[in-house]
Amino acid sequence: MDLGITLLGIFISYVIKIMVMTLSVIITYRTYKAVIGRSDWIKIPEIDLHNFKFLFISIILFCMSELVCGIESYLLIKTNYIIGILHSIFSSFGQGFFLLGIYEIFNGRLILFAEKGCLINRFCKGCTLIESNRCKFSSITTIGAWAMLLATIPPLFASIDTIYADSSKYVLPFTSLNSWFDTSLVPMLKSYFPNYKPIGCSFFLDSKVQFYDSRVLPLMVMSLVLLAIFFIAKKEMKEKNIGIQLLLFCSGTIGYSYYQIILNRNMGDLFLGALAHEVAELIFLIILFKLLPLLYPPTKI
Repeated sequence: MDLGITLLGIFISYVIKIMVMTLSVIITYRTYKAVIGRSDWIKIPEIDLHNFKFLFISIILFCMSELVCGIESYLLIKTNYIIGILHSIFSSFGQGFFLLGIYEIFNGRLILFAEKGCLINRFCKGCTLIESNRCKFSSITTIGAWAMLLATIPPLFASIDTIYADSSKYVLPFTSLNSWFDTSLVPMLKSYFPNYKPIGCSFFLDSKVQFYDSRVLPLMVMSLVLLAIFFIAKKEMKEKNIGIQLLLFCSGTIGYSYYQIILNRNMGDLFLGALAHEVAELIFLIILFKLLPLLYPPTKI
């Protein structure tokens, strides 16, 4: 009765996943060429390269996460917890660097934090950071940091029990076709591929992967947030900026922990979560593919 879930698995792995991997490699390669000044897709002015570096790191990490996922899907053809943990590490760090990179780009072009012409100064009505390195609203930043610290706690209480796929939800309403698949095609596949297992048995989310997502990652972010609070309390503007950058990185990184918990556990369906995961990645890559030429038009010098 695994025909329905097998067809869904093929669609996820050989249609959506291949689209995600291909687009990821294309964006990474084109971005690399732009960084070294050999791209007609986007032109990054030398003055913007410093602000662009975090976004470039996130693109590389995302591509690496997709490549290791491809190893699991197309070479191992089964769930592997080491690959799963590597995918989570690259993805979580990639989300953190992405949020930090977007901030750095818009800060360098539009926000201009703590500089002349700072966009936020319209709210502040006079910046004290430039003159005395003391912000009138530093308490708000500190409260935000403590709120971020509290946000790392709920994932620590999420279950990390192994989640198994439930193929019964996807049984097709074609009795004869289901019977042919189970009694004829599956035995034939096993004769050619002795290690073959029905997708409903081979696809699961190992508790070790969830241990990283819901235990290691939140505790790591918690320590980084405490470090960010330490830097924000400093007098030097450079150190305050490090604290803000750490907070932004932590926001994206802990977001991955919540993202995994919602998709894999709260949705109650591992295959539906996998489909939503791949579709979300594809939408993200399409937006990024369209956004970069807008930020760095090829005609810009």
